[in-house]
Amino acid sequence: MRTLFMLLGTVAVLNACHQETEYRILEISGVDGAFNVSRAPYFGSFANRDSLLPLPAAHKDLLFVMDESFDRVVYFRYHRDMGTQLELQFDTVNPAAFYLNGKLHSIDMTMKEEALELLADTSPSGLEGVESVYLQLPLEDDVVERLRTVFPPHARLNMILEGADSLNQLDLLFRRFRPRWVYMADLDRDYGYIDWLTGLQDLELLGTGISSSESEPFFTGLFKLEELIITADPEKPFPELSLKALKHLRSINITDAGPVDLDFLGNVPRLQNLYFLNADSVYHTEALAGIKQLEGLGFTECKVYEELPVLPGLKWMALPENITQETFSTWCDNHPEISVLEATGDTLINDLSPLYRLPRLKALLLGLPEADLSALEKMENLEILVVEQNIYDNSPDQISRLREALPGTRIVPGGGFCLGSGWILLLMPLAGIGWILSAWLKKKKNAQAA
Repeated sequence: MRTLFMLLGTVAVLNACHQETEYRILEISGVDGAFNVSRAPYFGSFANRDSLLPLPAAHKDLLFVMDESFDRVVYFRYHRDMGTQLELQFDTVNPAAFYLNGKLHSIDMTMKEEALELLADTSPSGLEGVESVYLQLPLEDDVVERLRTVFPPHARLNMILEGADSLNQLDLLFRRFRPRWVYMADLDRDYGYIDWLTGLQDLELLGTGISSSESEPFFTGLFKLEELIITADPEKPFPELSLKALKHLRSINITDAGPVDLDFLGNVPRLQNLYFLNADSVYHTEALAGIKQLEGLGFTECKVYEELPVLPGLKWMALPENITQETFSTWCDNHPEISVLEATGDTLINDLSPLYRLPRLKALLLGLPEADLSALEKMENLEILVVEQNIYDNSPDQISRLREALPGTRIVPGGGFCLGSGWILLLMPLAGIGWILSAWLKKKKNAQAA
């Protein structure tokens, strides 16, 4: 009996270590576009702000939304207790405020006057739900003092940061507020970062830039880190990272990288998600076979010239853009558990019927200009279909037939914001983002009118 109980206890512990990810289809209102930064930044849905935006996501994914009327963008982390109906709202009186499901959720401190007014006019109870702030470094003294006054120590205040840390203000901010996630992909860290690592010991998610010259990136000492979103240098090989100490790391997202050698994955055998966006090349793909718990894998705007191993446990996949029709068919045969699939940027696939072999597929982002969409009319299990904007606009008859054949499927335009250099809108600094957003949306409206 003692042995039996020990065996049962071991099984329980192993099950607790790896729980299958639950992918939900969110319905987001109040914004013009929504993206899942954690999994596939290109997987975006577009609509008018008075329409519901469908978006696949899982617990703790970092999401990004934008709104034309306010020239605003917002990051927030999804939690399962938010439900699947997300009502988002930008304050028409004070644009520094952003509300989620009726509660003040984040404050844009880059709008200094409006933000200080908001903090002065909001009661302590009204600020209790604030999860994140947007900050432009270096901060002025009155902004620092107001933050220290209205938010208690160790408030778990998450941060989106840009600018330059020339005054080592990160040390003050991180030690004071102990964030659970920080996004600072474009931050210029002028000051040495050793001092502020203490304030990041509880960090779960980090978005940061990385240089090939860094021998030991600072995040290798953040032992509770669960997710890394890395913006790299596309002109240089991706550095060989030593991630052995990050025992809780489950997700890595790499953007704008030069050649990437996947041998570094031997340090993270418990990885569940690995996504690439705009990588020059990815090689040693056989290393993926050693990650037994891999559920999500993406190669958006990437060419992969080596054969990918069969990974039957995959639930979310972004296919490489140079996949052939034959390889696509074989891949569908070998991965029947797929729930979310992104297939874009490829001109070699025209037959979509291999998707019939994916009985669990519920979300599909499609950007294949040569593909015949009529094959999708039989896919009644699809919950959402996001069709790349140009294909959507240029195929009104096919879209109408799909709507008629799939009354239970949400069909919306979508895609990404590639801007030529490889950068995408959601990974650019907040400064200047308004005019880019306005220009893109104006272009989108003109195309629809035409």
